[in-house]
Amino acid sequence: MKLQIKKEYRLISALCANILIIILEVIALILSLIEHGLENFLFYTQDSNYLAMAASAFFCVYAMKELRGKSEMLKWVHSLRYISVSCLMVYSQPWYMSVIWCIVILGIAGALAFAVRSLHNLIYKRKI
Repeated sequence: MKLQIKKEYRLISALCANILIIILEVIALILSLIEHGLENFLFYTQDSNYLAMAASAFFCVYAMKELRGKSEMLKWVHSLRYISVSCLMVYSQPWYMSVIWCIVILGIAGALAFAVRSLHNLIYKRKI
């Protein structure tokens, strides 16, 4: 019982924080649309903030359902929140770290693709 109450308090706290995120993001969206118009959606930083707003909105809907005892939080809501936080954190680094990180990831992906292609060619040549 005590664990259930602790979980409810944590869920209520998260719900309040997410409602605050939604309110502040709606204000930011209105101000950005007034200043930049639809060009506002060209900026990654703005897009990641809107994704966070959408994730918070979904979280609020399902958190209220969970508090009422109607359903549990769905896995895709947790995944969407994780993705939105990851998108927000990409820009928190200096720009050159993001570039270096992308080069490392693309380098590893390129090396893996080259290895798979080489292995495929090796296997294909042996079959002939």
